[in-house]
Amino acid sequence: MSEIYPYPTVKQVIFQIKFPNLLYIEKSIGDIQIKIMNDYPESAEIIQKTFMLGYYDKKVNNMEEEEPLTKIWKFTSPNGYELTISNNSLSIVSNLHKTYKNPEGEHKFRDIIKSTVDSFLKVINLPKITRIGLRYIDECPLPKVMDFENYQKYYNTAFTKRFSFENSRNMQYLVVKNIEDNILLRYLENYENNIEKNPTTNKEEVIQKLVMDFDASSFNISSNEYIETLDKLYDIVHNEWENTIKEPVKEIMRKRDNE
Repeated sequence: MSEIYPYPTVKQVIFQIKFPNLLYIEKSIGDIQIKIMNDYPESAEIIQKTFMLGYYDKKVNNMEEEEPLTKIWKFTSPNGYELTISNNSLSIVSNLHKTYKNPEGEHKFRDIIKSTVDSFLKVINLPKITRIGLRYIDECPLPKVMDFENYQKYYNTAFTKRFSFENSRNMQYLVVKNIEDNILLRYLENYENNIEKNPTTNKEEVIQKLVMDFDASSFNISSNEYIETLDKLYDIVHNEWENTIKEPVKEIMRKRDNE
């Protein structure tokens, strides 16, 4: 079982399932709301409009109809996570959960996912999930002297030595790799080095930021197998994160520099 850190790097966790477009969800949304109301007491209905970027002449294309509208139902928890449901997806975004299922941790993300999806499946007859995804977005500490040698002490990086951090405004490395026949892992390493004005001092300062983005997904699974698949996706994300960070980062997560 992995260690629970007082100051973890994870900033946001996202879970999502996608399924074929179900036109009857709107009629069932009230029944779903009743089952999840204890966890998500606040609700709202959102109308999302799809639009085309760039110039588009309806007369030239002989198109007179309006762009389609999509209804999204949003349910919010006072604890810092949010559920959205549409005709073809269910998503949970959390800024609270720092542990997935560690028995020693509080606010286990797996528990709220299982409670929410089980309630949804009691109302919606969903034989197959077309995609299930688990994504962790981490904002990570940087060494005080930011050069390639020091950065390598913190992370098992995918960046190369070809371009220096000092002269780069932005560096990104993105890979999508096959883990198994129907499982993908998307890994993003993103470094930003910007000059921004501090609103307090009104002076320009160098702001450095590192984001690690781990996104695992599986496709075309039976709905009664979603939690086993989710556990597998978590193991993939967690192992990749463990293989990326090194001991100095773990020490920072255990105890901040000013403590």
